[in-house]
Amino acid sequence: MRTEGLRLLDAAINRGWKPNILTTEEYFEKINKKHQEKIFVSEKEIIKKHMLLPRLEPIIGIGSYPARKKISYKKNIVILFSQDPTNIGSIIRTSRGHDINDFIFVKEAPDPYNLLVLRSSAGSSFGINYCRINDKNLEMLCDHEILTAVAHNGANIKTIKIKKSKNAFVFGHESKGIPERWLKESKKVTIKTKNIESLSVSSAAAIIINQILD
Repeated sequence: MRTEGLRLLDAAINRGWKPNILTTEEYFEKINKKHQEKIFVSEKEIIKKHMLLPRLEPIIGIGSYPARKKISYKKNIVILFSQDPTNIGSIIRTSRGHDINDFIFVKEAPDPYNLLVLRSSAGSSFGINYCRINDKNLEMLCDHEILTAVAHNGANIKTIKIKKSKNAFVFGHESKGIPERWLKESKKVTIKTKNIESLSVSSAAAIIINQILD
C-alpha cells in the first residue's frame, strides 16, 4: 500500500498505519515531529518522478496493507456497484461521517486502499470493514431496509418511510446502474432534480445518507 502527499500520510498514520516514508529535507522535520516512522530523504525531482499524483507534496509512504476485518450485518451498511475510485472514495467519506464502517464492493471495483480511493476519501477508507459481493449478501440483509438509489420512479427521498432500524444503502454503477435482482428486493429512492437528468453517484449518496441518518 502507498500514500502520497502530507495530508493522506497523516490520515493513514493517525489510523494506525506504519509505513516507511520517502521525502525531501524540506519536509523531513515536519514529518519527524509528528510521526516516529522510518524516514528516507531524497531529491524532490526524484520523488516526483515516481509519484502518481505529482502535484502533491513530495512525500511517499509505503507499507503493508491493514488486516481486512469481516463486515458486520448488525449495523448500517453500504453496497457499491460503482467502479470509479473517486466516487467510491467520496461515498466512503460520507458514510464514515455517519458512522457506517461496513461496505460491500463489486469484484471489479478498485481496492479501498487504491491511491485515488484513499485520496478522495481523505484517508477515511483506511481501516473499513469490507468484502466483495457474492450471492449470499442479499440473504444476509433480510433485517435491513434495502434502499436503492434510482434516477426515476422511486419514492421521494423527502417523504420516504423507513420501517426497519438498520439500512443497507445501494448505489449503482456509473452507466449500468443497479442489477435487477437488487432492485426487486429493495425500496427504490429518487432525488428530484431540475435542469439535469440525474445527480452523480457520489452526490446522490451524500444526499440519501444524510437525509436518512440525520
